[in-house]
Amino acid sequence: MNEINEESVSFHDYIDIIYRKKWLIVMVFVSVFLTTLYFVHREPQRYHSQATIYLEYAGNIVTPAFVSLGTGGGKPSTLRPLEFYLGIFDSRSFRNQIHRELVSYATRLGLTESEARGRATEALKTLEIKARPHKGYYSISVQASSPDLAFAADSIAIRLFAERCRQVSQQENNAMVVFMASQLDSARRNLLRAEDALQDFNRRHNLVRLETEEGAQSTPIEYSRLTTSYYNAREERQAAEATLQAMRQTVALLEQTYDSLALDPVRRARPAEEWADVQERLRKAVTELQIKEYQEKSLERQLREYELAHPELPTISLNLARLTRERDLYQRLQSILMERREELRMESSSESGGVKIIDPPTSGSPVPSRARVSLIVGVVVGLVFGVGVAFFWEFMDSNVKSTTDLARILDVSTIAAIPSIGASRKKKSNGTRRRHSRASLITEGSLKDPVAEAYRSLRTTLMYSAGDHRLKTLVVSSAGQAEGKSVTTANLGITCAQMGQRTVIIDGDLRRPVQHMNFGLERDGGMSEYLLRDLELADVAKPSGVDNLDIITAGITPPNPAPLIGSKVFAERLAELHENYELVLIDSPPIIAVTDAVLLGRVSDGVLMVVRCAATPRAAVKHAFSILDNAKVNVLGAVLNDVDVSRHYGGYYYYNYYYHYYYGGYYGADSDKREKAEKTSS
Repeated sequence: MNEINEESVSFHDYIDIIYRKKWLIVMVFVSVFLTTLYFVHREPQRYHSQATIYLEYAGNIVTPAFVSLGTGGGKPSTLRPLEFYLGIFDSRSFRNQIHRELVSYATRLGLTESEARGRATEALKTLEIKARPHKGYYSISVQASSPDLAFAADSIAIRLFAERCRQVSQQENNAMVVFMASQLDSARRNLLRAEDALQDFNRRHNLVRLETEEGAQSTPIEYSRLTTSYYNAREERQAAEATLQAMRQTVALLEQTYDSLALDPVRRARPAEEWADVQERLRKAVTELQIKEYQEKSLERQLREYELAHPELPTISLNLARLTRERDLYQRLQSILMERREELRMESSSESGGVKIIDPPTSGSPVPSRARVSLIVGVVVGLVFGVGVAFFWEFMDSNVKSTTDLARILDVSTIAAIPSIGASRKKKSNGTRRRHSRASLITEGSLKDPVAEAYRSLRTTLMYSAGDHRLKTLVVSSAGQAEGKSVTTANLGITCAQMGQRTVIIDGDLRRPVQHMNFGLERDGGMSEYLLRDLELADVAKPSGVDNLDIITAGITPPNPAPLIGSKVFAERLAELHENYELVLIDSPPIIAVTDAVLLGRVSDGVLMVVRCAATPRAAVKHAFSILDNAKVNVLGAVLNDVDVSRHYGGYYYYNYYYHYYYGGYYGADSDKREKAEKTSS
């Protein structure tokens, strides 16, 4: 069998799947919608509280308390990055503290310990901080199961947040105060050492008496300039050293501060850009110190060269000037450190943490119901999920469901699609019971019956598919059991006989025969006796009750029917049938179950394959056709049987509709009048 390229699935196929699975989609949709409705109905009323705060933060300044030391002192910047505040807000310790106080408040309201913990946990999950339209303004909001609990949770969060920011800022300032105290102690020791050295020098050289008796000695202008520049450079170098030490201490404090906040990975305590800015400031301080050291050494070298070039300068005056400059330097440094220490103490006592409360928490107001949105989402999700389940079900279903499926897996044409007989006969019964043996036959059907018309279309297609070669013997088979091959054989024989064609139906399924029940005949005296005994054709050919149609039943069941079917006697009997009938229809066993169908197909003009809609697996159809193909049996085509037109949106539905519209209109009112007259006469 040749390889078949599968056709692409069209939009019409998707619509057909949705139409056939409409009740499954409705069931899934109703389940999802009712579940959504249940949870919406069960959702308790929530209450909302909100407060507005202002955060004093700087986007590019990350040093908590940067100290600018110099000749005139400096004022530190207490601005912090936004991550500082967000890190505190998201820290585990901050939220645990809120939870503890909220549980305590809820128990005072009369709740049990477990209820208080549960409601506090639910409220804490909704606690969030959001930016307002104006820069620096933020809102802190929370939701709870009661107005009092929502207001209390927001109030506790605002208070603890401001306290926590203030505590962290005070800790930083206190650390800087301790650092300034250590630097001040060092400056004091250096000043005492410089003053002692100056007093000792004056005492040893009796400079006070010398100055009173001889007066002040004059110094050259260039020497005085070099001396002043040298000590100024030395003073600047020491100030740069103190600034660098303060910067290093500040960086260390910054690392400790951010590491203690326990921020989540999204909001990092040290963003890359801001941390790079800190490192850049530290590098600049190091470079500034190197420049000051270079200037000091350069002036010191110039001063030494000048002194060597002028040996007449008084050595005592030179040493006295140096000691005096060193004392003055440490005096100014001590004054700067003392001033900065006092500033830090004042900032620590008045530190607000950079948090200002603009609007206090509002009393708990009801949260607007989201029932409508939830129901809309439930409707959308229900429809999408229902369609998804329908397509998944369709994907998992491996049965043949349409002529398109047959065309994708086989290289033969689909000759006809037979609607479900049960649906058609249900409307015709009018409350009267039919015998089971004839319930599936179309002998009593109306001319406008779509099932009868489908079989007539099958008869016409088979007639013209043979071309110039007249079709004499046709085997009707299927891949498995209960696919409608026997009913198809019987109804096809009836339509051919109604056209005036002399037809005989042979029940070739000698194992499980059905045709004798379809036509209400006796099983004995059939094909088995015809092959095993010397009987005439008239002895086994039984009238069916339909003009031009005879039935040869299966007869007794032989031990092994296959050799009997493949015998020379069967071929001789088949030739005798050809002499007496224009068309021989053979109802054969299933192809996959036994080899009888293959043997019958070898002695016939072709095999008609019957596939039951939505019941026969694709793999079984493929396997059956491969068996016939390997045996070189001519397959005339396939018939899709038992199509429920009410479950198909596509071609079958329109086939049923247009058949009633055109075919009924063609016969018109005359046929209706005839039917009414027949009912009246009866």
